[in-house]
Amino acid sequence: MKLKLTLLALTIALSGCGDGSSTRAPSEPTASSVSGSVVKGPVAGAIVRIYSMNAAGEASGEPIAGPVTADENGTWSADIPDSAARPLLVEATGGNYTDEATGATVNVGDRKLSSFLPEGAETSSISPASEVVVRAARRFLATNTGATLEESVESGKTTLRNALGIDFDPLTVTPDANGETLESRQYAAILGGLSQLAENENPDAGNADTDPLDTVIALLDDASDGQVDGQVDGTAVTIEGSSTTLRTDLDADDVTQATTTFTSNPDNGLTDVTSFTVTASATGDGTVSPLSVSVFEGASVAFTLAPNPGSEIGAITGNCPGSLSGNVYDTGALTSACALSVTFDAINYSVTVADVTGGTSSPTSASALFGETVAFELTPDTGYDLISASGCGGLLEGTTFTTGSITADCEIVPVFELQQRQVDLTASPANSGTFDPEGPITVDYGSELAVTLIPEIGFTIGAVDTGGVVGCEGTLSNDVFTFTSVTADCELTASFEPITYTVTGTAIGPGSVAPASTTVNFGDTAALTLTPEAGAGLFDVTAQGCPGSEVAGVYTTGSVTSDCTVTAEFRTLFTITATAGAGGSITPAGDTPALEGEAKQFDVTPDTNFEIDTVTGCGGTLTDSTFITAGITGDCTITATFLENDTPLPSAVWDSFNWDEAVWQ
Repeated sequence: MKLKLTLLALTIALSGCGDGSSTRAPSEPTASSVSGSVVKGPVAGAIVRIYSMNAAGEASGEPIAGPVTADENGTWSADIPDSAARPLLVEATGGNYTDEATGATVNVGDRKLSSFLPEGAETSSISPASEVVVRAARRFLATNTGATLEESVESGKTTLRNALGIDFDPLTVTPDANGETLESRQYAAILGGLSQLAENENPDAGNADTDPLDTVIALLDDASDGQVDGQVDGTAVTIEGSSTTLRTDLDADDVTQATTTFTSNPDNGLTDVTSFTVTASATGDGTVSPLSVSVFEGASVAFTLAPNPGSEIGAITGNCPGSLSGNVYDTGALTSACALSVTFDAINYSVTVADVTGGTSSPTSASALFGETVAFELTPDTGYDLISASGCGGLLEGTTFTTGSITADCEIVPVFELQQRQVDLTASPANSGTFDPEGPITVDYGSELAVTLIPEIGFTIGAVDTGGVVGCEGTLSNDVFTFTSVTADCELTASFEPITYTVTGTAIGPGSVAPASTTVNFGDTAALTLTPEAGAGLFDVTAQGCPGSEVAGVYTTGSVTSDCTVTAEFRTLFTITATAGAGGSITPAGDTPALEGEAKQFDVTPDTNFEIDTVTGCGGTLTDSTFITAGITGDCTITATFLENDTPLPSAVWDSFNWDEAVWQ
């Protein structure tokens, strides 16, 4: 039996020579020769091929080495071009082996065991354990777009560790029951344990026609998701060649029991290899992986603690010594079975409301668990409106802001906007004044506003009224009305009063002016009646500051722009009697009224063949044919006399030859 266990070993070592079945790629200038064995126990006659891989971890194109045939110990060798990019895929098919658990001879046929040859590796193992790594690596590549082949190899080894507790490298360590290292002996033990578990789970156990490799391959498929439970991603694994599936209650204890059964048999030479089961449990919203795993003494377990969204790693208890780094709890070397208990605590997320001008929030902050919602009442300050609110994936309805499902700390930012108020400006009467600035004016709530009142020409500022509206109070200083704090819509009505002037009427002499005084608005006119006494008349009108005109005893000013005085001078009325003798006339003739001191003009006109002789009276003087009196001081008479001229000799008209005519007179 020890010979059989020795043949379990698969060794790939750098070698300077290969067997006769190796092939060398003539196109490559240099190559490295590798050799090894295919083990499930030793697979004699197995055909080995080495490939480059595509992005899915599958063989790409033709083999870069092989096919080569393994000898009776499963040993083979091949030359690999140094230019080939690692990792490489190593596949073995065909051949036969003796099952470790039953002793039956198994023909592999077209069933396949695979492994990887990583960068820098000088040894490799093709075994059921390496097959788990390959299957898990391909699952990783299928679900992680852009992942590298190197990353997939490491992920596959992690999956194998979670499923079967192997914390050594299954791709480079050689399984050997008689090996010098504990790792190689443990490798041999787990391979034997898998054979024993396959026998335990074989639906036709004890039947000589039953093929145990189909059950082993089903177990490999089961382990490829990182957990021995008879399932892959929740679906029971069917054993090839049978309608039977693996038990869905398989667990690490079954692996431990099968491995212990195998190692406890003295014929297998592994009685010093001890295995036990390590378990984990989770409380709260999260998972621990693996939940159970069969490990060898001295091995460690790396538990991945994965809190679900909204949870975090809490207390870690149990009797598995170790430490937490990130979300991985590593036990370190274990010497016995242990149990790990992990509590995942719900995270209390902080939901806060930003402190902004214009309003308040109730509450100002809150705590919420993952997925919960929180409602906040947003209240605008006086003079502000709530315009919007954002953050935490929430919605605003009225003044209530309700968050979306909370998944992280977040902040709500409300937006309060200062209200606007309108101030209308009215001048009374219309067109009597203006404002600066012009109305209507829009101002922020509570702000101060200064308005300058500008009266039109002829007006002055009178009363100012805001209608008694609360929030529109203010004061007038000189020509500026200042609203101290506008909190309501307002209308400012400014009464502009006309400027008034006094027109005074003054009489000199025998007469009167009515009215003696009158008040008129700027730009208006005034009419004064000028009335002489009996026997008197209006001599002159003067106006100081309000020029105008007198018509028929009424003096009408122009536009009044200041106080002014109209003075009417009346004088006694006398009569000038003008007469003309024979030979001419005087104009005006007869009686002509004249005011005292007034000088009158008369025109004296002689008839034909007459000339003016004398014009006398009223102290006047004759110039040519115009007689102007002196200032009249009383009734007086003007008398004009004329002299007839001498008769002239008649003129004669001669033509160029004869006496024509004589005119006598």
